[in-house]
Amino acid sequence: MIVSRKTWARFPLFTAYVLTNLGVSGLLYLINALHAPRYVYFYCYWITQAITLLLGLATVFEIFTTLLVSYPGLRKLASLVCRYTMLALGLFGALVIIFHHQGETTPNAPLFILEVAVRIGEVGLVVLLFAFAGIFGLPWRRSAFGIALGIGMYAGVQLAVVAFQSYAGERRAWNIATFATMVAFDLSLFIWLGSLVSRQYAAKVELPERAQLEQWNRALTELIYQ
Repeated sequence: MIVSRKTWARFPLFTAYVLTNLGVSGLLYLINALHAPRYVYFYCYWITQAITLLLGLATVFEIFTTLLVSYPGLRKLASLVCRYTMLALGLFGALVIIFHHQGETTPNAPLFILEVAVRIGEVGLVVLLFAFAGIFGLPWRRSAFGIALGIGMYAGVQLAVVAFQSYAGERRAWNIATFATMVAFDLSLFIWLGSLVSRQYAAKVELPERAQLEQWNRALTELIYQ
């Protein structure tokens, strides 16, 4: 589907995000099946988690850029809003790290807390994307809408899972966390595949019409370049 619909050309970061997640699942399964030393799984898990987290954030920005490609004024505003939103979410994440519940003392414990903070930022950006598109009535393509929806759902489940692991302890939460993550990613895959099948536009928000959207874009562009 990614090749036949040329998704890799329109959404290269999303393509990398999906393929990396699939590759990571296979790699971690292989490490477990081969009964590799525990430290091998530890380093592979956290390195790949960091990569997929960064790709997830980059994909949200990619969708922002796709939606606003024809509106440089709104794109500048979105960039500014994203910057301050990330700052606010970063501060909130720092508070989460400082005041988190002390669960099990394991090498993974501080990394789980750090991941919670980053996941908060990822989920916050997806919510901001939908809010921005809704307020300005940006026309969604089904592919972009489905990608954003799938990432938002998967990131939300991951946030809940990591927060639960951090609170309950890695050993007690392992089976539930593994099952929830697998189901969430499978559901996201179905959403992505369904959205990529159709090239049609999703339903538009009725609030502002296209002419009004272009007026806002011109006004913001003039304000920025005064």
